[in-house]
Amino acid sequence: MDKGQFITAIASIIVAVVSALAAYAASKSAAKASVINTELEKRASALDEAYERAKKFDVDTIARLEKDNRDLREKDALRDQEMSNMRIERRADKAEIRRLKARVAHLEQVVDGTTHEGDDFP
Repeated sequence: MDKGQFITAIASIIVAVVSALAAYAASKSAAKASVINTELEKRASALDEAYERAKKFDVDTIARLEKDNRDLREKDALRDQEMSNMRIERRADKAEIRRLKARVAHLEQVVDGTTHEGDDFP
């Protein structure tokens, strides 16, 4: 083997070793990337699940609060109606009290003799 062939053989061996080392490094890098990718997918999946649970909780909470708000508004409307009815009854009661006071005053005058039963009664 002459010197040129020897150098070519050595260069071929060096190229083969470098290629083998590059292939090994690429394989290790791909395996590491696969592990990292798997971990990232697990984290993303866990985050998606947590987001969906939180979203459902928020949606349920909002729906419950809206229902509570509607119920409170209905109760408030009923109380407003009751208050209105009570005001009307109070006015009627006051009118009745005024009428009864006038009747008592008239009867007192009848008892005192300052007026008669058939006289103008308010």
